[in-house]
Amino acid sequence: MAKRKRKAKRRLLAPSTRNIPNMLKFVVDEMLLDVAKYLRIIGYDTICPVPGTQDRFILEDIKKRVLITADKEFCRLTRKKGRRCIYVDVQSSLNKKLSHVIGKLHLVPRYKHSRCPKCNGTLRREKSENVDVDEGIRRRHRYVYVCEVCGHIYWKGSQWQRMIARIWRIRKKLGLIKPRRK
Repeated sequence: MAKRKRKAKRRLLAPSTRNIPNMLKFVVDEMLLDVAKYLRIIGYDTICPVPGTQDRFILEDIKKRVLITADKEFCRLTRKKGRRCIYVDVQSSLNKKLSHVIGKLHLVPRYKHSRCPKCNGTLRREKSENVDVDEGIRRRHRYVYVCEVCGHIYWKGSQWQRMIARIWRIRKKLGLIKPRRK
């Protein structure tokens, strides 16, 4: 009887500890918009301040978000204020930038929670027949995803597949994907 209770407690505790990295939210500076786009695609709430916003206003607004910036001095100041910050070299390739961020935080993609790459709005799944899209898209894709903020329509076509493949390769290279057992 005691063993069953212990197992039940472990099952209750495991999901909450496993999902901690998934609760992260980000603020990404304007020089790293390509990184922001990928973070949104893999399901993370990622805001980008309006270009020209002063650092002190960004610091006031980020509260529980992780700052990703290409500005070393701003990153240092953010850490001094007790907030989390990741410095990313803007001169690096997109793969290196993503590797750095994903590796540092061990991010797990949550594709069911993908967000609009343009505005960070939540995506609503709709049957393609109920949305105004080309007939070819309607034939090839049963569902499309509509941004609830800007109304942009997305579908899981070749561009989506390339982005997902890139994330998968990066996570595999970092050792975050375990090989399948035969």
